[in-house]
Amino acid sequence: MTWLDDGPASYMEAEDWPLLTAVCLLPWAFGGVEIWAYRLAAFLIAVAVFIAMARSGWSGIVPARDRRWLVIPVLLGLWGLFQCVPLPPAAVNLLSPSAAAIHRDAAPPLDDRALAYVSGDAPAGPETSEAVGDNENDPGWRSLSLYPSGTLERSLWFSALFLAFLLAGRRTAVQQRCTLYKVVLLANLALLALIGIMQLFYDNGKLLWIRESTQELRSIGPYVNPNHFAGMMELAVPWLLGYSWWRFRKGGIQAFKEPQAPVALGAGLVCLVAGILAASKMAAVLIGAGILVLALFGFRTVRSRVLALTVVAVLAAAVLLGFGGTELAQRLDDFAAASAGDLGQYERVVAWKAALPMVADYPLTGVGVGAFGHVFTAYVPPGEPGRWIQLHNDYLEVLVEGGLVAGLLLLALIWAYGSRMVRIQFRRPLDRTATLARLGMVIGLVSLSLHALVDFNHQIPGNALMFVVVAAVALHRHSETGS
Repeated sequence: MTWLDDGPASYMEAEDWPLLTAVCLLPWAFGGVEIWAYRLAAFLIAVAVFIAMARSGWSGIVPARDRRWLVIPVLLGLWGLFQCVPLPPAAVNLLSPSAAAIHRDAAPPLDDRALAYVSGDAPAGPETSEAVGDNENDPGWRSLSLYPSGTLERSLWFSALFLAFLLAGRRTAVQQRCTLYKVVLLANLALLALIGIMQLFYDNGKLLWIRESTQELRSIGPYVNPNHFAGMMELAVPWLLGYSWWRFRKGGIQAFKEPQAPVALGAGLVCLVAGILAASKMAAVLIGAGILVLALFGFRTVRSRVLALTVVAVLAAAVLLGFGGTELAQRLDDFAAASAGDLGQYERVVAWKAALPMVADYPLTGVGVGAFGHVFTAYVPPGEPGRWIQLHNDYLEVLVEGGLVAGLLLLALIWAYGSRMVRIQFRRPLDRTATLARLGMVIGLVSLSLHALVDFNHQIPGNALMFVVVAAVALHRHSETGS
């Protein structure tokens, strides 16, 4: 089965186009971090879902079987929405005493005071707060989230991601359509890598050569932060190399006579180079580890695996020597100098330690999804940078923002998806080379999930949308043969 046999484009229907447009274009909109970008992507996803449901009803997006585990992400999304619902003071005090205390001590929101003034219910003056009923004894109804508008925004985006996961999973259940989805996604990742490499060598200091960067970082491609560009390469490299390896193992020398394997191998190498040049320490380690895992599963004999380990070790040493003096080497030196041999002095570790009291203060409900950056300033140790928009640890940030409820739901979601992925991957463990294409996808998903321990790729909309769509495609049996 070749990538474009039997005209898979003929299997594309109306709902596929807005979905693929959103997935492919969002990374180019500077990672999708600006509100107009991810709102537009969410709109396209909503259009795709509407078309699918108009054509087939709920069966257009809901899986035909194995649906029960999907209750977990539904509950996770509902929890985010519940956090921004106004509740009676007694309920807020019961669920989150720290949030209730803040609501009692804080001045009334500006919109409350303005509404009271405009309606004539209270005079415009210092006494307004009591007239509105926002005093110590009657603080009024407030949400569990300390930043409800941000929580609502983030929850709606999560809903869009979940709908994209459902729709992509349902659409790629047809093998030929799954083929075209993978071709489009991989081509987009390879194009990102190519543009990123070009910009590193022909850089004018602007994003995509057209827009000034707002941060003091060396941007790459459309990404302000090179770590987030490298996160996309973590998805691409093992997937492309796994597929090309499977093609070569299946077809031998004949594989060179067809374009699929050589093109995939070339694209994988381009993404590999782009990921290394992005100068992300964690991405370089994870990409190398992913290639090593592919080698261990790709070879069947112990001798072959030992040889593969030796080759990988030699290549890794050569890469380290060859990149001496480059930006990646400089960042490693900067890390060593900043930590002074003590990992506890590393700025991200300092931030993680500072976030633990937030977990203690808001254990059950958290401060509200998307509210971390607004609350963390009160917990930053003296002498440390006061502005942290993200915690650089997605899992700890989920616990901070969503509390124990969100933390347990996230663990359940990881277990539910991971257990299904393991069953699919090792359904026929004796035929390991046939699973290399799917294994590459799984390695990419795991790599980005591990990277989330020290960064926030999943909170970059372009990366998050690509991640959930690849995760949906990986669940299908077609991915096992790369068809």
